[in-house]
Formats: sequence, structure tokens, C-alpha cells
Amino acid sequence: MNEKTNPNSRLHPAEAPDNRRAELPKSVRPFVSRTVLDLSTASDFYKKRADVATLLEGFVIRLPKFCYQLKNDFEAFFFGSLPLFLDGHPASPVNALSDALFYLGHQWAKIDGGNLPIGRIPEDGFLVDQWKGADDWNAFLVSNGCTGEIWWHNFGTDGKIRPWSGESIPGDFALRIDFSGDTRIPPCFAIRVSGEPASVLMQWWVTLHENNQPEHHAGSDKLRERAAAMLDSVIARLKTNLQLGQPGRGRPKENFGEQTAYLLDHKKKSIAWIANELCSMPKNANPMMRRQTFDRIRKAAHNYYANLGADYTKPIRTRVRQRIIRVPGNPNAVKSE
Repeated sequence: MNEKTNPNSRLHPAEAPDNRRAELPKSVRPFVSRTVLDLSTASDFYKKRADVATLLEGFVIRLPKFCYQLKNDFEAFFFGSLPLFLDGHPASPVNALSDALFYLGHQWAKIDGGNLPIGRIPEDGFLVDQWKGADDWNAFLVSNGCTGEIWWHNFGTDGKIRPWSGESIPGDFALRIDFSGDTRIPPCFAIRVSGEPASVLMQWWVTLHENNQPEHHAGSDKLRERAAAMLDSVIARLKTNLQLGQPGRGRPKENFGEQTAYLLDHKKKSIAWIANELCSMPKNANPMMRRQTFDRIRKAAHNYYANLGADYTKPIRTRVRQRIIRVPGNPNAVKSE
């Protein structure tokens, strides 16, 4: 594969093996020998995750004693991306290196082993040409002209969204939807939230984008759960407002399998300790309840590892680019008195 057909080799050019080790972060150099990663001292949790990368046939070769040889174009992709991935990683060097093999291997699988071309982001002109309903929308604007609506709700301290009480109380927020009224530009609509739910999501946004390592922040798990539950509730409420569905109760799915696997194989916690922390098993639980809870924990951890390789074997055939909008910080945003 030449440079023209493989954009990743252009982004991360291959280097001489003798020079690569000197350019790696000092923390992981002891675990890298030319193109071989030595992950023998990583925790069992990270070892099992890293081993999934061997599904990349021809790119990651399993060697004895938890060593892995990187080959072909993945070698350059991995070492070129490694410094950015390791920046701010909260785990120990060898565990972070193992994590990098899993995640960067996942990314390599998503781009079909580097074979997917880098596509151009569609321009506005293309989006306008694809808008077949422009005439109908323009006729609606002439006859009606309503392009949006605002609803008031209340976001309680318990994380639940309730109808607005009619008075100004803490937790009140506005949920707004707007549609573009200019048929000369691509069709668009915006969902806007003003108030506490927006603040919750902004807190998670800051956590998510600082060094791209949300695990680095204390309390990130609780913040993730709260933001996910809040967003699910807002979307459910919006669907109800738009008469797309009926109000219903639910809770976001938690990654119970990953939590149990991490506590078992990385933190080396006992199943009884995990049952108490994650399952709230009462201390006076009878033998049957204890056995069922322990079996659930073992099964969840097993299924987590068993399903890790699913994305490795199902490469996405079209590359999707995300446009990240960054606004430079404004040092004069807050004026001094």
C-alpha cells in the first residue's frame, strides 16, 4: 500500500525502528522493543483488553508472555498516535500502553485497516441540492410561518423532569426547538436548553474534552450517569412535546460488565465486595440470593470480555468525519469591577 492510497501513512509516517523508541514518551520506553510491546506486567483487566487487538490479522501478532508485535501499516499508525493517546492518561505506563493497543486497534479496525479513504465533508451547496422538500417548506412558511416552539419544564434535584409549576422555582428550564426559515441554505433545526440541564451537560463536556481523558477527573462516573439520565429525560420530553411518543419511565443502561471486570481483574476486589458496592446486596442475604448475585457478577465480567472484539470484526465501510467547532477563549469575557 503506497502513500497515496493510505492516508494514515501520510499522517503518521513510518520511522526507522531504531529511532522510534527514543521518540516515545519516557514512561513507556521500558515496555517497547523495536516493534514489540511487552505487556506482561499489566493488570489482568488491561491484558485481556489488549489481547483483543490480535483480531487484527496481519497487524498484531501475539508472542509468548503477553508480548505483541505490531506489523505493516498499523505499526506506524500506532506509534504515531501513541504520544497523543498517552497524554494525561491516568493509568500506570504499562496499563496505559495496553489501553492504547486496545483503543488504537479498535480505531484501526473502524477504518478497515487503513484502507478507507479520507472523504471530503459535504459542502452547503451539496446539502441544498439534496433538500427535496424546500418548496413544501417555503409554502408552509408563507401560509403559517411558525418555525419553533418553547416549552417550560422543571429539572428536580432528584434528576427527574417534571411539568412547569407555573411559578419561578429552582430547576426551571426552557426547552426550545427551532427550524431554519431560509430555504436558500441547507435545512437545519436546533434543540436549545436553557437552565440547569444545560449546566449539567456543560460540566460533562468540559470533563470529556480536557485531555480527552474523562477518567482523570474525580467523580466523573457520577457526572456521566447524571448527564446521561438528564439527556435521556430531555429527549423523551421533547418526543412527547412533538407528539412522537408517550411519556415513559426508564433509566440509562450502565456498563455493569466493564465495572465488574475492572474491579475483579484490575482492582482485585472480591466478589462479595463488588456485590455490596454495585448490587447493594444486604449483609443478611440468604445463600440463594448470594449465589445468584455472585453468578450475575461473574457472567457480566465474562460477557464484557467476550463482546470486546465485536467492533474489531465489523469494520465500518464508510468513514465519517466529525466537525469540531472550537471557539477561542475570551480573556475579556468577565470584566473586572
